[in-house]
Amino acid sequence: MNNRKELKFTVPKLKVWMKLILYLAAIMSSALSVLQVSTDCFPDAVSYVLYTVAAITLFTSVFYIGRSISYFYHEILLKGLKAHDFTARLLNDYRYRTVLFTNVSFFLNLVFVFLNLFFGIRQKSWWFITLSAYYLLLSSMRFAALHEENRNNRTKEKGGLEAEDIQVNEVRIYRNCGIIMMILTLALLESVVLILNDGNGKSYPGYLIFVVAGYTFYKIILSVINLFRVGKFKSPLLKTIRHIGYADAMMSLLSLQTAMFASFGTEQDVATPKIMNGLTGGVVCLMILAMGICMVASSSKINM
Repeated sequence: MNNRKELKFTVPKLKVWMKLILYLAAIMSSALSVLQVSTDCFPDAVSYVLYTVAAITLFTSVFYIGRSISYFYHEILLKGLKAHDFTARLLNDYRYRTVLFTNVSFFLNLVFVFLNLFFGIRQKSWWFITLSAYYLLLSSMRFAALHEENRNNRTKEKGGLEAEDIQVNEVRIYRNCGIIMMILTLALLESVVLILNDGNGKSYPGYLIFVVAGYTFYKIILSVINLFRVGKFKSPLLKTIRHIGYADAMMSLLSLQTAMFASFGTEQDVATPKIMNGLTGGVVCLMILAMGICMVASSSKINM
């Protein structure tokens, strides 16, 4: 039997005014350290003290700030959200949360449909018209999934639909959206051809492109995470929604790349943007086509 006692290290709790002094010391010592590196205005002995104080206060400040954020998140934010029925359900019900945000994505897709169609007609650009068709197909898939979810919920409330029937209906939507996903590849392929032949693509004024880039990468990362997360749910409808989100993110990636070349490319280097846009567009087309084929093929293998 081991009689050794475990040593537990606990960080002392600090009052608010003590934390403020700590943070102020971290800021001042860090600023003086930067000044010393830039101008070498202090003796060596003083600089060593500054570096040491800056390192200790910064490390300690980060720790206490992390604890404060964790306390705020768990003890204030989460408890506040769980105190209300709507936000509590939003946190705990994955299906409800997914369907709710899909409604938002559906309306955003409709906005993109009309905006791209407007710019396509106004600027006589087939690129924007093709984008409009792409988002129209995405909207139709999202509408089909949302309509099926609402119809199943209404029927369940009336007691006229069994779990097996719901599964059959969801598999049907899953298969049909897989077919539309393959058709979606044609619209995407057309947009790639337009980019290669005519140099079409989106462009954003000023620094807006960096905002779009950040949102696009967030969108891609989130769509990939959702694809893996939804795998543990035996719901073809949820899988359909996540596959649609992934196709949406891939189009955003291609649009961002064309915009980046339009903003930062040079007139002398014409070949590189075409090669990169062609490669990216081809890969995205193959990925969405493969996803559609897998959806159709796997729909017949789902246990009902």
